[in-house]
Amino acid sequence: MAAADLTPEEIAAALAARRELGPEYEDAIAASLADRVEREIAARVDAARYPAPTPAPRQPEPRSSGSNDSRWIATASLIAGIPVTGIVAGTSHGNVFAIAVAWGGIALVNMAHALSRRHR
Repeated sequence: MAAADLTPEEIAAALAARRELGPEYEDAIAASLADRVEREIAARVDAARYPAPTPAPRQPEPRSSGSNDSRWIATASLIAGIPVTGIVAGTSHGNVFAIAVAWGGIALVNMAHALSRRHR
């Protein structure tokens, strides 16, 4: 039974039935009315205590190729690092600082990629 089933018109109809049927049905009519009032109160208490759940916000679906992207970036940067090291070492006559700068750049590319994935 819904919470809006007990209306003032229904209460008036119960009182009119009591007058019409007489005192021998008074207890049955009162019990029926009391039962409906009790159910109405219980429905309202339940609605206040246990409100209808709101749907959770939809989470974006994770990209299935996320780890493949990271592996590809890492592999490509390592493969690119080999000739870059050779070029830097050949042009700067084996300067360790130049090699460190080249590999630092490769590391920064990998870190930027990892951080951009974390924020998605």
